[in-house]
Amino acid sequence: MADPAGWRLAELLWERLAEAGLAAHDVGDTGVAAELWTAARALAETFDDDDPRRAATLNNRAVISARTGEADEAESLYRRALAGWQAAETWVARMAQAPRARSSLFHLRLERKHRARYDELARDEHRRRLRAARAVTSANLAGLTGEGDADCDDVGLARWSRERPAGFNDERKLAAAVLLIARAPLGRDDD
Repeated sequence: MADPAGWRLAELLWERLAEAGLAAHDVGDTGVAAELWTAARALAETFDDDDPRRAATLNNRAVISARTGEADEAESLYRRALAGWQAAETWVARMAQAPRARSSLFHLRLERKHRARYDELARDEHRRRLRAARAVTSANLAGLTGEGDADCDDVGLARWSRERPAGFNDERKLAAAVLLIARAPLGRDDD
């Protein structure tokens, strides 16, 4: 199903590992989450440098480092993730726009006539999602260092299950990166 869409096995595996890692994190199984996110990080290294899934992976590994008392490593990873979210702006600028279902022939014709504007509106929404993911990483860093704002949008498995795009396209890659990131818990727990 994914192959005709041009997805590689690494992309499918990254999504599954990120999802399973988040599930393990959510139930407090730091060791399993660390293993899964470490594997996801290795896969993410094969993606474009500005792919948002790289930033998501760095954020998730930073959460584990923070939970296990490796504050310096966590801070470094969070800062790299923030730079990755910023770099992902160029990825969004060139990402392929998925076709949208329209409720009427009028809307279909209007979209065809103003294709560039419709694409730019979609990119604006994608950029908003990137900013929300960056806010999660920033909040995680703030919780670790006390700098910055700890307020951010909700992310996680519940939203992923509701909002996961059905198709295998760039919008799904972005949704996975934005929603399959971990919020750092308050405090620290050791395995």
